[in-house]
Amino acid sequence: MRCTSRILIPILVAVFTLSLTARAVMPPAPPEWYERLGVPIPDATKRATLEINPKIQADLDEAARLRPRNTDNILLILVEFTDNAANTAAHPPSAYEDLMFSTGVIPTESMYEYYQEISYGVFAVEGAVLAWITAPQPYSYYVGDAYGMGSYPNNSQGLLEHCVQILDPTVDFSQYDNNGDGYAEGIFLVHAGPAAEETGSTNDIWSHAWYYSYSTDDGVSTGRYSIEPEENMVGGLIDIGVYCHEYGHVLGMPDLYDTNGGSEGIGVYCLMAGGSWGALPGNPERPTHMCAEMKRRLGWMTPIDITGNIEDLVIPPAATHPVCYRIDNPLNSDEHFLIENRAKIGFDSLFRGDGGLAIWHIDYDGTQYDETHRYVSLEQADGNFDLMRDMAGGNRDPRTNRGDAGDLYPGATENNHFSFSTNPSSTSYYDGTGIVTIANIEYYADSIRVDIYTDPVLPLFRAISTTVLDTVTASGTVNYNGDADSGETVDLLINLACDGAGAAGLIGTLTTSDTRVSIVDAEADFGAAIHNTYVENTTSPFRFEVLSANSDSAVTFNLHLDADGETQELEIKVNINRQKILLVLDNNGSNWSDNLVEAMYRSGYSFDLYNTAENGTPGYEKLIPYHAIAWTTGSYFGQTTGSASYGDCISSEELSVLTRYLDNDGRMGLFSQDYMRDVGYNTFNGTYLHINGALQDYTADQTIGGSGTFLDGFTGDSRTWSYYDYSDDLIPGTGVMDILFSDPVGHTLGVSYPSTGPQIGSYATTFCSYGIERFDSTSLDQFLQSWLPWILTNTNVDIPLPAEPKNGDTVFNLTPELRWSESEGADSYHIQLAYDPNFTSMVKDSVVTQNSVTFDEELAETGFYWRVSAASNGNPETAFSPVADFYRGYVALYICGDADGGGSINILDVTSIISYLYKGGPAPDPIESADADASGSINILDVTFIISYLYKGGPAPDC
Repeated sequence: MRCTSRILIPILVAVFTLSLTARAVMPPAPPEWYERLGVPIPDATKRATLEINPKIQADLDEAARLRPRNTDNILLILVEFTDNAANTAAHPPSAYEDLMFSTGVIPTESMYEYYQEISYGVFAVEGAVLAWITAPQPYSYYVGDAYGMGSYPNNSQGLLEHCVQILDPTVDFSQYDNNGDGYAEGIFLVHAGPAAEETGSTNDIWSHAWYYSYSTDDGVSTGRYSIEPEENMVGGLIDIGVYCHEYGHVLGMPDLYDTNGGSEGIGVYCLMAGGSWGALPGNPERPTHMCAEMKRRLGWMTPIDITGNIEDLVIPPAATHPVCYRIDNPLNSDEHFLIENRAKIGFDSLFRGDGGLAIWHIDYDGTQYDETHRYVSLEQADGNFDLMRDMAGGNRDPRTNRGDAGDLYPGATENNHFSFSTNPSSTSYYDGTGIVTIANIEYYADSIRVDIYTDPVLPLFRAISTTVLDTVTASGTVNYNGDADSGETVDLLINLACDGAGAAGLIGTLTTSDTRVSIVDAEADFGAAIHNTYVENTTSPFRFEVLSANSDSAVTFNLHLDADGETQELEIKVNINRQKILLVLDNNGSNWSDNLVEAMYRSGYSFDLYNTAENGTPGYEKLIPYHAIAWTTGSYFGQTTGSASYGDCISSEELSVLTRYLDNDGRMGLFSQDYMRDVGYNTFNGTYLHINGALQDYTADQTIGGSGTFLDGFTGDSRTWSYYDYSDDLIPGTGVMDILFSDPVGHTLGVSYPSTGPQIGSYATTFCSYGIERFDSTSLDQFLQSWLPWILTNTNVDIPLPAEPKNGDTVFNLTPELRWSESEGADSYHIQLAYDPNFTSMVKDSVVTQNSVTFDEELAETGFYWRVSAASNGNPETAFSPVADFYRGYVALYICGDADGGGSINILDVTSIISYLYKGGPAPDPIESADADASGSINILDVTFIISYLYKGGPAPDC
């Protein structure tokens, strides 16, 4: 008698399978797939929230086991329905035979050829495809409004049972028990029509793998199975990506995308994540390889342990060589790094960029849906962490990023170093200490060459930051503004990361060939340096004098380091004098803007650098000293469609600061491909950027400058696969000139205001919906050489900066001197002094011709605020400087003990007090001057106190 059973048979599972196996469901289709099909993204996919039956995970966890390393015999059951017929003429069984098992038939290759490649010839799939059959129930019965993953029998388990019942008389299911455990594991259910991972509809089945035990007449039961669609949503034969992915589950592998839709997991870099849709993605006919961890679990790749240091290690392509390396956390080997070379070969050939080194952070205690602590996580070389963004499962927003040219090392950002101090870093999830240093990562033909240090014996320092202290008392013109200005002698602190071996003593020697400075103290003692920590010469600063007012470029110093006899050279750049440009990197701390920083160094225009990821939103008073701001958001964009929020690329707080800056005649270039997408149209856009809207999400690989503008004749090329390019076609407002267009389509990518050029006394702006970091080096240099002179045209004199008193200083002069930096070319300064920071309670409001003032009136003992502006040649005065504050401290207006006001303490003061006390003489003025013993009252004891001071060596009066 046939036994139908849904009872799951307990079997031995592989070590840690339960904690690591994720739900066995196909990732949703990426936006690029719909673009390739030429259809809009279905609205249903934008609303779809996949609630996966927890029994799927539990059932597969219980059933999973290590697979044999030879051949699996699999069975494809093609099934249609009375309410969902297949296109059997276009998609006969022979089409699936070619798709699954052929060699050399399909140009993009079959599933057999795929698994042969990723297993290095060890594993193969073969089998049979049955003729189309019709299920006894309609499609809707099995879908159950739950993607086919609801409760039995209204799910794919019920469909499997019904299909086996139909086929059991003619099919020997024992052929598909591949390991003799009594279960026919390799069953593919191919249902008519497309799948829900494309359509997003709950009325379609979402491809998945599951487990169901149904006893057949052949002495075996069904076990693990998978279900996939007949075709894509435009009627074409389905590609192998979904079959390869779901069979990975049958082999026991977990999902490595984020099944709760909170991120992209590990993206296109593994079949068990977005790689099932291909490397671009959107090319599921060419799924990418499994990652090293999955190949290790299947026995196709055995990691080589690195327990010491190795230099010039050449790592061959993982597409052709089963080679990866493992570096353990010495305190917990469950946490480790796997590194492999994902070169653009074979099924990996379509990666964006040049391929490169994949650094996998593995922790058996991690979970794949935890963005901060995954089981398998890719250390993304660009530091932009796009794969961690919540774009609602990847099918709701066209800017979803499942992988770009910056993810693998060195990649598009040319990041060749990975350590505790880099972004991303090699720190442990648990104690934050660095696990490894991987240095000098470089392409070496199809291989990758690296140096790996787990226990370094040689020094390896990186310069992290510099600090200028212009507080040296010997300076003749010190202004305490934190810059190295002409005429000042300043101290220089350098913060270093110790990525290599520590040292008992670290000595630095500073040299330069730049004649604009003179080094006073060239040697600094950094003290002891400890591996995986930072060190700074705080107690032993370098010192140099600025000899020139020239600020055309930063001073380049050479720092020679001696660490217990081992040496290293580092290049250190330090700005001198007042900078006219502030470059603001508002890009989530990514490395994508590194090329912009380098291009600015090449431009001949010196600049200050501000990173919002490190320092937060810059305040107005940070911006206002600069003639122009270049503000870039790189490829960072916020999240507006899912549950999580990373903030818009430009926040409301930042817009408020920029509004105030522009209201005070500031000039700004905003370079943000995602601003319009994140923020949308608002008052700031119309009033300051002078754009009336935008049509979103156009690609622009080539650009061309606007005729008759400062970019006339400019042609710009994008770096290949630099990052996701979704520029917007701007709708210009009045008074602007269109400066940048996509080529050859002609979408407006950039506008500048005013069209007549910047004028003294008013703001000027440039807005580009094309992220200029995407330009290749030549194009970026040309763009900056055109834009910088334009934005700095007709600038006013420098805004003067308060020198002293400021920063809460306490002064004791009744009429203190206020001093500020001199603005070259200014003929007058407008100085305001007030009791409040809003200058509503004014004390002084004056115009002077020098860069200092001392007011005649004495100041009260309280707090004050002051600011200053400059003007020249009848032009409008500049904006006021940042506000400085100080406190006028207590000032003694008398000599304690000088009761008669004679200017000194003597016997006459004694007689004056006696006369006041006993003879009706005049009171001391002020009365406190006679309280010599500070008792709070005036009496005969004050007389004896003064006599003791004058004639007996007693203490001085202290009122």
